Amino acid sequence: MSKMRALRLITLATIVVGNTSAVAAQHDIITIAQLERAPELDCATKLKGLIIDIDELLARNPRNLNDVYAVFHRYFPINRCGVDEVSLIVKTSRYFRSISMNGPKMHAYSLNSETASSRGVAVSFGLTDAGELVFPFAIWSPPSL
Repeated sequence: MSKMRALRLITLATIVVGNTSAVAAQHDIITIAQLERAPELDCATKLKGLIIDIDELLARNPRNLNDVYAVFHRYFPINRCGVDEVSLIVKTSRYFRSISMNGPKMHAYSLNSETASSRGVAVSFGLTDAGELVFPFAIWSPPSL
C-alpha cells in the first residue's frame, strides 16, 4: 500500500473516530496504527496478492506494459522474505517459468505468458539474500524486432 493511500485511510479513520465513543476510539486507534504499518505487511501476504494480480492481468493479455508496472507499484516494496517461502508462492503462478541464481546472493524469478502461437509478457524480479524482493521488470515476449 502506498504511503499516500495509507495516509488517506488514516485521515478517513480519524474522521470516523472523531464521531465515536472513547472506547470505540481506542479500538480504532489500534487499527490506525496497523494502517501506518501497512507497508510492513508480511512477505507472504504481499507476494500472494502480487502473484494473483499478475496472473489475472496476464490472463487478460494486456496491451500495455504500464498495466503490469501498476501492479508492481501496488505491492512493492516487499521485505523480510525467505527463499523457500517466495519459491513456493511464485510456483503457484499459472505463468511460472523458472528460478535461477543471478550471482551468489540473488535468486531470480521468472513468469511468462507467451505461448507458441501468441506474444505474451515476461515478468521477473529478484530476491536478495537479505530477504528483499527487488528489480521488478516486465517486457514483451518475444521482444519486437
